Amino acid sequence: MAKGKETGKGLVTVDDDSQSLTTPFPVKTILFHNFNFDGDELKSEHKQELDKRVVKQIIEKRQVVRITGHASKQGDAHYNMELSRRRAIAVRDYLLKKGVPPEFLPLDELRARGEEDSKSRFEDDELDRGVTVEFVTNFKPKPSPPKPKQDPLPPPPDTLIKPPFKYPMPVPNMMRLVVVREVFINHRLHAKDPGEHKGESTVSGWSRIDSLTVLGQAPVPFERELDHTQVDQKFFINPIQFLSGQREQFDSIAYYYKYDPASLPSSAAPFELPQDSRACHLLYDSGTLVDQLPR
Repeated sequence: MAKGKETGKGLVTVDDDSQSLTTPFPVKTILFHNFNFDGDELKSEHKQELDKRVVKQIIEKRQVVRITGHASKQGDAHYNMELSRRRAIAVRDYLLKKGVPPEFLPLDELRARGEEDSKSRFEDDELDRGVTVEFVTNFKPKPSPPKPKQDPLPPPPDTLIKPPFKYPMPVPNMMRLVVVREVFINHRLHAKDPGEHKGESTVSGWSRIDSLTVLGQAPVPFERELDHTQVDQKFFINPIQFLSGQREQFDSIAYYYKYDPASLPSSAAPFELPQDSRACHLLYDSGTLVDQLPR
């Protein structure tokens, strides 16, 4: 949302074909204008009239509205088109916030006209800086596009004579998700540490980081074994921790598995802890605490 340059109070004009401003509803078209120059925020006067007229009429009369944004002729035409779109969206978002069901605010009826509807001889006119809310009678939603026709399924293959397979019999073209790499991170806080790793330590525990897990596919049946592990450590200390003899330590261990027959992918990239303390904290907090490591 952009506030823009202040232009005074928000103004409301009811279409001449509608009933007067003294009648709350029903009305046909209302123009909410005098938005701030280069702004898309609703003013308090706009919100009062939306509450009094539009929200009540939509809910009680169950009417659909068409929301159209406008802009003055001052400035670039492409920018003004985008500005008018933001103003229309601001009105729709406010009505949704006030409890208007979204089916009465269809996106098909949300429009941006930019400066195309301006009839003013001035570059900047308060009537152009606005949003029109029009109540649509006999609204008919656009029909849903027809579902694409699906080709008929091919007939099942002929029954094959089963040769004497050795148990377990392989199942052709059957794949299963497998773990290629999984990463665990541990957090420690060292206190009263003179620098020789003889201080007191508080261990937060190992956390499995699901976002770092690499999955693959392996044909069934398969055998899994641990290929290798990779460990990493990072130490962090800020000035306050330095004065109090504290420092943080993050440990990571990554397990890499291999499969027979080979999975796709068959391997994963090496993992190293971030060089930033905040990034390490975010990774650790995103994981799930575990009672023990796999190995």
